[in-house]
Amino acid sequence: RRRRRSRPRRAARPAQSALDPAPVRERLALALAAADLAGRDSVQEAPAPVELAGLELADPPRPAYGGLPFREAIAHLRGKLSLPTDTWTDIWQDHHDVAFVVAGAARDDLLEDLRAGVEATVEGRETRRDFGKRFDAAAAKYGWDYKGGRDWRVRTIIHTNMRQSNNAGRYAQMKAHTETMPFWRYRHDPVSEDAREEHVAWDGLMLPHDDPWWDTHYPMNGWGCNCYVRPLSARGMKRIGKDGPDRAPPVNMRQATVGKGAAARTVEVPEGVDPGFGYAPGKQAALGRAARDRVRKSLAQEPAFAARGVAEALSNPRALPALSAEWRRWRALRSGREPAGEAFEAGALPPAVVDALRKRGVAPATAQVAIWDTGLEHLKKGDRAAALADADLDRLPEIIARPKAVLLDTSDEAKGGPWLVFAFDPAADGREAGKVMVWANFTRDARKDGAARARLTANAVRSAGYLEWSNLARDRRYVVLDGALEE
Repeated sequence: RRRRRSRPRRAARPAQSALDPAPVRERLALALAAADLAGRDSVQEAPAPVELAGLELADPPRPAYGGLPFREAIAHLRGKLSLPTDTWTDIWQDHHDVAFVVAGAARDDLLEDLRAGVEATVEGRETRRDFGKRFDAAAAKYGWDYKGGRDWRVRTIIHTNMRQSNNAGRYAQMKAHTETMPFWRYRHDPVSEDAREEHVAWDGLMLPHDDPWWDTHYPMNGWGCNCYVRPLSARGMKRIGKDGPDRAPPVNMRQATVGKGAAARTVEVPEGVDPGFGYAPGKQAALGRAARDRVRKSLAQEPAFAARGVAEALSNPRALPALSAEWRRWRALRSGREPAGEAFEAGALPPAVVDALRKRGVAPATAQVAIWDTGLEHLKKGDRAAALADADLDRLPEIIARPKAVLLDTSDEAKGGPWLVFAFDPAADGREAGKVMVWANFTRDARKDGAARARLTANAVRSAGYLEWSNLARDRRYVVLDGALEE
């Protein structure tokens, strides 16, 4: 036998106890959730063309005049859930992608008044001075004894929300164009009053869009930070004198104590990044898009197989909330606009429902559950029984995936059906029970992300409302396919 050559010993690795696994575990969980939803059979589709707002594109050029409403930024803000908090550390880093908070605003009504002002400012309907007036009115109305000076609080709330909404909107736009503009360039605002040494050093740094460095250094990178990112094509890269992307700087972590008193805790933060800003605004939305894509693929699959696959994918604790957040963003993008016939993939029939329908001789053409933008307003207006409160409409994908019961309408009056009833426990106050009516095997033209119209057959959400459990349980036209009702 040939003797193996001896190799020099490697340097000893750091002790396992010296490493904090929490940040690694958090990011690995997010990556695994997205990979789980993408599936082995996923294929990359060409991104749908979108108008880029607030971006100076290196290639191709665009006019230097005129402006576009930043729909992605507005949708990112509208898609958040309002969450009262006691301190600014109650919600940490990328949790801000799905939650709207104002530090110390622990009342729902106070928070909603402040949120209305922030949204009006981000949407361009009001000015920052108008928000200051709203802030003063809300503080006086609710007796809010906020911490910090008035001008500082107003400036911090507006600046942080506007910058992070815009950054998240740009993240979504640039991710949609990575095939043509795969490189991102860090830019430091030269007019910053308090320039950070590290941010100045990063100015001009160009990395691939999927470099892990962006996970912790995508702007904002601190309170008052005005840094931003620009996308570049291969031609644009050469135009600025580069033959290839740069090498990412090392990510050196430091420990910092945040919060005071009982709320104080020690966290790890990259050098040059303020505590709480070590994440990429808008990246959580990528998980929502992955969840929606997984549901979308179910359309081409055999219904029973698709139902099980979607149920398994959405069983991931991160996937269903992400799909609900994507649903809220999709609705926000269409708010105030004429319906275009687009459909949102809200989930799939539960596997038990597909099996029960087949046993009754009702063959679903697909497992997918969708809702057309033409029917959005019907879910919010009408008589008392035909409207859903925002608290329940926001969680439509969760209702489809986790209903209390699913019933089949067997009456002769069920025209056009078959009709399915998804019964659920309402989140809205003062409501005993809720229902979402789904028209099985519904066919209509639909657009997919702005593309040309095509015929789509899905189980369509058509109406919703509230009722009493006893009325639903005693109605003989309904047969329970899955779950159980309260008497």
